[in-house]
Amino acid sequence: MEQRFAFDEIANIYKTARPDYPEALIEDVVAYADLKPNDDILEVGCGTGQATKSFAKRNFSVLAIDPGPEMLRGARESLAGFNNVRFLEIPFEAWPAKQGEFRLIVAAQSWHWVSPEMRFVRAAEALSPEGSLAVFGHVPVGLPDPLLAQIKEIYLRHTGQWGRPPEAWYLPDRPVQRLV
Repeated sequence: MEQRFAFDEIANIYKTARPDYPEALIEDVVAYADLKPNDDILEVGCGTGQATKSFAKRNFSVLAIDPGPEMLRGARESLAGFNNVRFLEIPFEAWPAKQGEFRLIVAAQSWHWVSPEMRFVRAAEALSPEGSLAVFGHVPVGLPDPLLAQIKEIYLRHTGQWGRPPEAWYLPDRPVQRLV
């Protein structure tokens, strides 16, 4: 199984443990993209809906896609009261983009899982000419050494390898910053 699909097996834990995104960040994204009330948003890899909720409660129309059925189940539960969110179980690479359909594409903690050869090409296809792509994520930093040692031991036991976690992709000195 591809590592990017492993989260689906622990969707309930993910839903409980993954924090929401700061409201100031969402406000910055909305302002930068100059979103209007009827603008459509595509969320790539919505997970259990943490970022989705922030855009849905601002009354934007959101198509939230994710390849994991359990992740989507968690998102549907979290967003049951929102009529402005649609869900689709599909990887971004396989999603049938319509030219210029979205004013904003959001990838919250998911862009590093999308095929490097396809991610920007697919986004460019789906974005309207004045559209924006917002890529952001959480990065745990400053963990106490004893906790980090425990995490490392568990990670090594289950994966056999240790290195910078995928979340490090979002640190200021990592690939996302060089892409902007």
